[in-house]
Amino acid sequence: MRIYEIPIAHRGLHSKDVPENSMQAFELAVEKGFNIETDVHLTKDGEVVCFHDFSLKRMLGGIKGGISSVTLNDLKTDDKYKLPNGETIPTLQELLELVNGKVDILVELKSKSTFTYALERNTYNEIKDLDWISVQAFNPISVIWFHKNYPQIQRGVLDAGRMNFGSKLLQKIGGAFSMFEKHGCHFLAYNINQITDPQVSKNKELFNYKLLSWTVDTPEKMQKAKDNGVDNIIFEHLDIDVSSYKKLQPTNKDEKGE
Repeated sequence: MRIYEIPIAHRGLHSKDVPENSMQAFELAVEKGFNIETDVHLTKDGEVVCFHDFSLKRMLGGIKGGISSVTLNDLKTDDKYKLPNGETIPTLQELLELVNGKVDILVELKSKSTFTYALERNTYNEIKDLDWISVQAFNPISVIWFHKNYPQIQRGVLDAGRMNFGSKLLQKIGGAFSMFEKHGCHFLAYNINQITDPQVSKNKELFNYKLLSWTVDTPEKMQKAKDNGVDNIIFEHLDIDVSSYKKLQPTNKDEKGE
């Protein structure tokens, strides 16, 4: 599957001059042949938009408030909500129409909710029946919802360390391995700085998961991913040529000069 074989551009192929999660960043990723990772939130009126932070402040010049406090009409018609390159915050639907299966999209659900499932349901309504979409989340409840309601989609759990709070809570409630069983997930996505934790490889081997790692933004981190059994990277600011890219394989001793 492409999601495990072609590098994934973190929030699109963004740079100093190209804002993250912008249509410009997505277009560049498609042109270069990279898969795309994006984050989704709901607006006040329930529309699914591509945006990373819960707050608008960092990306929109200090504007107070959260993405959930404004309507899609606000975002599309009020200039104060424009991204630094002059674009409006894109909807997930706009991204889907742009990509149209040319590459895979990895959608990160930025859900704080536990049992309303509004973001999950609205996202599902836009991506159902598209076999080039995968989902991931820090919130284990989001992944469990997709396992139950859309089991055919590729889905994974994000973790910045040994285990995020939600996952720890599920384990405490249901037993040591209930979290993994309930997720029914296909991959784990770990922070590259935590990839050497023995628990990572243990979880991968125990449940036969694929392993993704983020955010790989230096050649050294790329090597770390390769040496620790990562199946694919979520990257930014790296010079990668898709045409000559080879799926990550562990470096053997001869290659390392040992």
